[in-house]
Amino acid sequence: MMRSVPLWVFLITAAQASSSRYTGQLTQLASYTTSNTYGIATASASASMRVWTTAAGAERTTTNVQLTGTGVDGKTFAAHVHAQPCSNDGGGLYMYDASGPVDAVNVNIPTLTCSGTTCTGEATTMWQPTAMALASGLSIVIHDTPAAESGAGANYICANMRLDNTVSSGSSGLATGAIGNVITGAIVVFCLLL
Repeated sequence: MMRSVPLWVFLITAAQASSSRYTGQLTQLASYTTSNTYGIATASASASMRVWTTAAGAERTTTNVQLTGTGVDGKTFAAHVHAQPCSNDGGGLYMYDASGPVDAVNVNIPTLTCSGTTCTGEATTMWQPTAMALASGLSIVIHDTPAAESGAGANYICANMRLDNTVSSGSSGLATGAIGNVITGAIVVFCLLL
């Protein structure tokens, strides 16, 4: 007597979240000529932008800014991703939808809050800058919000976002080294049960 043999096929997708990291050194913009008492140490400040895709394929952009200053306690500084490099004063805001509103959905806004001598800000948006925008040069601009009578304030400190080739993507350890996403393939496992 012959026995039937069921065949089970399993597809396991090993899609990993991908990530590209951009970093930059914060420096005071040449266009900023106002005197202030913040005492910000730009040499030890950091700014970064992570452009990533979740395992489910959703696009994200996360920015992080950290700095210290002797006169920053209790202050808040507006910060935004800008559409041009620092040499162009950052240009205008980088907006996901160029005709959309200036809000935390359409603009990446890592507002810095300060306590003691430390200021930190982080923001995540549900989109990624275009490859063309990343290639032409984005920046993170911190505004002199404490001195502003209204709005974000003058462009004050800026960091050009440059691709950091030393950071790896996902858990595979592969460096992306380019604009765009790296998705690793699929593994197909066939099991034959007797």
